[in-house]
Amino acid sequence: MKCSWAQRLSPPVRVGVTLLLILAVVVMAGMMLGFTMAAVEKGGQHKLLFYLILAAMVGVGALIVWALVVVIRSWWSPDVSPYDRRYIRMWAILGACGVPIGFGLVLVSDHENQGSLAMFGNSPIDPGLAIALAIGTAVLFAASAIIYHRTVDDHEERAYLWGSTIAYYFILTAFPVAWLLARGGLIEKLGIGSAIAILMMSLVVQTAVWLRFKFR
Repeated sequence: MKCSWAQRLSPPVRVGVTLLLILAVVVMAGMMLGFTMAAVEKGGQHKLLFYLILAAMVGVGALIVWALVVVIRSWWSPDVSPYDRRYIRMWAILGACGVPIGFGLVLVSDHENQGSLAMFGNSPIDPGLAIALAIGTAVLFAASAIIYHRTVDDHEERAYLWGSTIAYYFILTAFPVAWLLARGGLIEKLGIGSAIAILMMSLVVQTAVWLRFKFR
């Protein structure tokens, strides 16, 4: 049987590619929905350009889905353990859990002014919807944490805890350093953008440490 490109990847690379593709599918779906809603809100102007851009986005989305299917199928090859299959199934479930929140953010965002990336914006939304999305996000995160810790083994959990601990230390260091540099006029004043940037960097640190301890 001919091996796919995904089966030739090393285990840590295969895990990373799988998680990135799951995230890419969710983000691309939200962007396509947001782009469509933005075009509708603008009254259907530039229809030809709209269809061309949407077709390109659908093509990219289809390519991402195809790659994800190939990678997920590679986890069911004979050389993959039952634990690894259950592990990837768990990540697919967690990715699916984020879809309702992502679509909710797309539906309530200001697409007319912020376009297809409105779901990542900071525009005001209805208080009732904000409460509903906040509760939904908290519940889904709690459920995801329970599903994750009930699925993984001790080695994986230890890797995750080390990654989370070092990411926490990163945040404890980054915020006061950024605050002091901002007070010295060396960088822009701290705001929501700076806070999100530091948070995203901490996630990169957490992921890097997690992968290091998981596959050492």
